[in-house]
Amino acid sequence: MPLHALAVDGNAKLLALSVVAHHTQAKALHAALTGNMDNVTFEVVNTTDEIPYRATSPSLMDDGYKVRMHRLPYDQVHVVALSEADGVVPAWGEDGLWRELTSERYTTPVLRSWIPWLKQRIEEDDTLLSPGVQWQCATRLLTLEQGRLDEMVSWGLNDHCLRIARIT
Repeated sequence: MPLHALAVDGNAKLLALSVVAHHTQAKALHAALTGNMDNVTFEVVNTTDEIPYRATSPSLMDDGYKVRMHRLPYDQVHVVALSEADGVVPAWGEDGLWRELTSERYTTPVLRSWIPWLKQRIEEDDTLLSPGVQWQCATRLLTLEQGRLDEMVSWGLNDHCLRIARIT
């Protein structure tokens, strides 16, 4: 199966995957990722030397996966899978972080203008973003807890790094 993208967190858990496969292989992969099979072993064959070794045998997340499949010519299927675990940001960046911080997971009020500052603080702290391997994608696992986000926003406001615009 030609691999197009892969993301694995710091515990070698699969976050995201994009592959093209024969339709029977795609069905088997779909079954494995959606929990319809027991004792699944998963291995990424590293044919390019670009994928770090620790990403070649990821285990599956307990929270399951959103899997989308699209038929291609010659009995091929494009399979895209994304973990449904809390904190998975499909496209790490300001837009992805904004979407995550304004989701139901967090209750801290956040303004869009604060995102660049918050993103920089999160990236500077090794404990807030799970280390891992991203190959041809930007999927990351945000491990930021509610209390820590509250502290960051409070600190930013008190230190005047974050501002609330006055309405006149």
